[in-house]
Amino acid sequence: MFNENTIMIIDNDSLTRFNLKTILWQLNVSVFETEHSLDAITFIVTTKPRIILLSLDTAKDNNYQLLDKINELHGNCKLVLYSDQVTKQDLLSCFNVAKFNHVILNPCQQIDRIQNIVDL
Repeated sequence: MFNENTIMIIDNDSLTRFNLKTILWQLNVSVFETEHSLDAITFIVTTKPRIILLSLDTAKDNNYQLLDKINELHGNCKLVLYSDQVTKQDLLSCFNVAKFNHVILNPCQQIDRIQNIVDL
């Protein structure tokens, strides 16, 4: 079970978090944002967000351990990885660690795609 109207953003970049949060607010969803892994884990355990948006750069910072932990704690949520640039090696590293549902390049320019993910 998860909170139907809550989306979490995990990103070290405050500007990207702000831009994504603004887009999501326009879609009438509640948003929790953080740059800290421990805050993210606490929120996942207590709230069970429907969708988690995770910056690929943030996931790489801790060698994809957060990605693995998200799958362990809340594997039935939609997990969306995003970045302004993604390499084949980045994707392979993620596939080797955990499952995820979507990858978005340049998320702040992909408003229609984000809306489709939220509406699913």
